[in-house]
Amino acid sequence: MRFKENARNPLQRTTGNLTVPELSAALICLVRSMQFVYFSKDIQCIMKREKLSNSSKLLNLSPFLDEKNVLWVSRRLQHSKLLLNHKHPMLIPSNCNICDLIIDHYHVFYLHTGVEATLANLRTQFWVTNGRFTVEKVLNKCLKCLKKLLDLTSGGNEFLEALQTSRRAKYVMEAAGMDLKKWITNDANLMEQWKKEKFDVYPVHETVNLGANETKVLGLSWNTHEDYLTTDTKSLLEFVSLDKNTKRFTLQAVGKIFNPLGLISPFTVRMKCLLQDLWREEIQWDDPLPTHIEKEWKKWCEELPHLGSLKIPRLVLDSTLLEDDVELHSFCDARKKAYGAAI
Repeated sequence: MRFKENARNPLQRTTGNLTVPELSAALICLVRSMQFVYFSKDIQCIMKREKLSNSSKLLNLSPFLDEKNVLWVSRRLQHSKLLLNHKHPMLIPSNCNICDLIIDHYHVFYLHTGVEATLANLRTQFWVTNGRFTVEKVLNKCLKCLKKLLDLTSGGNEFLEALQTSRRAKYVMEAAGMDLKKWITNDANLMEQWKKEKFDVYPVHETVNLGANETKVLGLSWNTHEDYLTTDTKSLLEFVSLDKNTKRFTLQAVGKIFNPLGLISPFTVRMKCLLQDLWREEIQWDDPLPTHIEKEWKKWCEELPHLGSLKIPRLVLDSTLLEDDVELHSFCDARKKAYGAAI
């Protein structure tokens, strides 16, 4: 919209960031253009105050036109005192690229929510025809979500059990139109069988046959030759080496720690306690750390390199044990600053 205005009035060009009214006007213009292309017959009927055709996709939505000729959906909130765009969503055709872009925006803005949550957020402003199917179609193309979906971690006590599990997983995902890639194992025989069956395995120079293979699993590094897990601290060490020692810097450093299994919680809980003390100080984001907190922070950073040398056995229980031989012992404790449990 601004481009059009600047083209019409080159001597009075508007510069700077786009304003909210400009963005709203552009959205209305875009939606209206889409509606006239895909819902032209329905719009003509509404303008002539005629009933919609029985074959119309909008028949059950009770659509209406506003003063700007934008098509909206009537809902149970139509008698409320809310603003128009809060009680009536704008109609969007499902079979257009702009619709896909809008759905993708809501999906990403709300941190890659699922189909139902994305659809619910979308309907606060837009009503997409064939909404659930269209949202699902767009989300199935999200690379970040696919990456999370395809990070499958499983195994078995024996070669045959692991092979059957991998075959089932491959079959199920292929039926959904997706291929599992970069298969990796700590068993050289299983790796060879995968190759024979055309599994998409890791490149030869990265397989267990060379002995020193490491791969990522659940945020940790897995050494498939010796079968242990380690924490990759390289990027965190590079970051703390900047040595800024401010509230902002400390929080950024803690945010780089990924510990979904809780295996390094005894080390990370110290920083969580330190952050509690830091918030009590009520200092500004870029102020230097108080002396007593800086001392603890420095000590934690000095110990950080040792975290990378910690080797955690991946195998928790010996596969030869019978179920009757297994006992689970749980321990828990709580203090003023933190609580925890271990099994």
